[in-house]
Amino acid sequence: FKGAEHWVDEVERLIIAESPVYELESSSYLKWFNKQEGIRFLLHQIKGEKPHFQPLIQAYDLVSMFFVKAKYGNQRIANQAGAFLLFGLGLNSDQDSDGCWGPLYCGKDIHPKLPEEWIKKKLIIPKECKADILRELALLGVTDSYIYPGMEQYAKELKKKYELS
Repeated sequence: FKGAEHWVDEVERLIIAESPVYELESSSYLKWFNKQEGIRFLLHQIKGEKPHFQPLIQAYDLVSMFFVKAKYGNQRIANQAGAFLLFGLGLNSDQDSDGCWGPLYCGKDIHPKLPEEWIKKKLIIPKECKADILRELALLGVTDSYIYPGMEQYAKELKKKYELS
């Protein structure tokens, strides 16, 4: 490949993210991909947590980003209204001296970019306002022990509340 500096982003957007048709379950590529040593290990790890997981991973899922709304089986996650962004491996290619691009590869050190439209606002709270905000949140019932439920947090909160000054 020869071309623009960020052609990998375009490849990911057009082929990997939007066209999973080339990797249907019956394709030989998908079967080959899932037999790779690293993928077999990943499937083994997933099966340890989720025994009913279908042993099939689509390659494009490894470089995608996912927004995950957690199930509320954990009190801390429920209290925090838990939601998470999961970032896949970055997709990249190396350019040689004559300007040609080599094969695509994934790497942990390269991360997908967060789309700008996902970022609504950036809010910076001045440090001198922190104590007042924490006090107001406590009046609404949002305390450390609510966000991080457990005996240790409750004990810290009670100690702080009844400390003699």
